[in-house]
Amino acid sequence: VRGSVEFLDRTTSIDNPYFMYNPILNQTSDVITSDGVAVMGVDILPSELPRESSQHFGDALTPLLRQLASKKSSTQAESFDEFMQG
Repeated sequence: VRGSVEFLDRTTSIDNPYFMYNPILNQTSDVITSDGVAVMGVDILPSELPRESSQHFGDALTPLLRQLASKKSSTQAESFDEFMQG
């Protein structure tokens, strides 16, 4: 909370794992809408998943993050296809 994700101002629960953050208004809401970013702040999530599942998820996500980080930004690409090709 209030760490590297500045707008994570509270934790969420397993029963209600998301809240919305609207960066324009700098406000959060429990109502999930398309105006903003859905944030999951479940602080006990590692205890909800077996270690192997967490490792598998991380292993699957890492190459995608590297690939995404190496792509042109959407403002530099002329089209979605160009963005996806890097």
